[in-house]
Amino acid sequence: MRGVWAAVSFSLACHAAVHAQTFGTFEATGGGCPNPRVGVVYETFASGAFDLDGASAMFVPAAEGTYSVVPGPPAVPYGAANGGSPTGSLDDTIRGPFALGFSFPFGGASVDAVDVDSNGFLYLEPGSVGMTRCCDLGGTFRRFLLESPSIAALGTDLDPTTGDVWFESDTNFAAFTWDAVSAGGAPARVQIQLYSTGGFAICWIECPLPYGEVLVGYSEGAGVVDLGPVDLTADLPIFSYAPFGQPLSISSVDAPTIGTTMTMDVTGIPASATFGAMLFGTAATELDLAVIGAAGCHLLTNATLGSVPFAILGSSSTIGLPIVHSDALVGLTVEAQAAVLAPGSTPLGLVTSNRGTLSVGDATRVLVESVGLDSFNHDTSAGFWRVTNGPGNPNIVGLRFDWLASGMPILPVFDTDQREMGGRFDGGNSLLPSCSHTYRNGSEVVTGLVYPGTMTSPCDAAATTGWIGTNPGPSLGDFRTLDFLFTGFEAGETFEMDIDTDGGGNSGGAMAGLVITVTFADGSSRTGSLAVDSTYRAVAEL
Repeated sequence: MRGVWAAVSFSLACHAAVHAQTFGTFEATGGGCPNPRVGVVYETFASGAFDLDGASAMFVPAAEGTYSVVPGPPAVPYGAANGGSPTGSLDDTIRGPFALGFSFPFGGASVDAVDVDSNGFLYLEPGSVGMTRCCDLGGTFRRFLLESPSIAALGTDLDPTTGDVWFESDTNFAAFTWDAVSAGGAPARVQIQLYSTGGFAICWIECPLPYGEVLVGYSEGAGVVDLGPVDLTADLPIFSYAPFGQPLSISSVDAPTIGTTMTMDVTGIPASATFGAMLFGTAATELDLAVIGAAGCHLLTNATLGSVPFAILGSSSTIGLPIVHSDALVGLTVEAQAAVLAPGSTPLGLVTSNRGTLSVGDATRVLVESVGLDSFNHDTSAGFWRVTNGPGNPNIVGLRFDWLASGMPILPVFDTDQREMGGRFDGGNSLLPSCSHTYRNGSEVVTGLVYPGTMTSPCDAAATTGWIGTNPGPSLGDFRTLDFLFTGFEAGETFEMDIDTDGGGNSGGAMAGLVITVTFADGSSRTGSLAVDSTYRAVAEL
């Protein structure tokens, strides 16, 4: 790759620490496109195919201005007997404005009044639509996308002269009801409910509709991108983005560190995508791409350092980014963004992601975990205690588990002679079957665990433990501090084992507060303490 890494990809014969260790970071900011707000949700019906008679759909406000569509409430009572007012609608007319009595949030705006179209529409910008929508579905649908925001309760040729359109409201609720309006000769009743919270419902009270094409749903208008129809009978519930897709997004759980390969994930790739690339630059930008036909998209990096293409493998892709082992890269900040060519996603056919800010370091975290139901773990396939040396780190030469340093009012202890673990933690390097140790997956061999001669195994006088215990507890074999030494605990390796604890809870989460110190081959060290991640897990990132 030419660009950020190749531009400074010279190698050093050795790496000497001439500065304090720096942790790399990845931070995602901004947003991708298309805009996560679903600007239009609709269903169309051919003549005689309307299947929502007696149904109801509730559009519940969700993240980023979108909605979750779920089965809705029943219609509320309406008409003069319930304090309603007739709108005076005649055939093919628009009436209004009708003041709601509250602000209804929709499409990023606040709606205080609406117009009513006799043909089953509610217009959320009074005075913005001058001619009723009727009667060709194709033309009606184009106007539904292009004109001002609207809700289609029953978008078809309705004649209210056989009934009326009613309006009622209070300080946080309003309802518009097309009552006994003629729809192809049959009476139809449908209601739109608006809530001050931003939610709304459509209730198809009585809609036999023997013939006539129909449009239902909502649109933010202004040329909103058509993402295709939904099936309000079969698809409910429809949650937030799905099934409409979500914006292009990049993320990473890795920290950019010299001498490692950082993995970046790209999600939200449109189904029509044909090409994708990750852009890299030296500075963040905020360039609106609507001017070139990519409405809602922004260029968030100056892209001066080049790009890396990535494979389109469905809705997601993964990029491996090698970072050479060079001190010259430490502290470098790079602004990254994904771009994908996807016909139909925007008028230009281009979508862009959020921005990822990479700050390169020369050290990654050491992950310490206590995981499981109890510390005398019976699952020998993985240790209850796990220590993983992060990529790019120097070798770990020392590891300390210290309850004494935790400062807890009641100090737990390590019960080193516990026998409930499918072995004995104090078995050390004994070859006796009755004295088997509880290091897991050969990790004591991989990491080069040292068996110091200062601690003899209680079950085998010819063996020594792989640890040194200090700060003894009240019982024989109890220690509050354990030290481990290693000769080959390299980056990317995990040391795992089972040690029982007494004096507190036994689950992984109960180990919170334990202080861990890691010492590296270059003489540096890091200290941290376990914190609760869940009931059965506590973690520390050093």
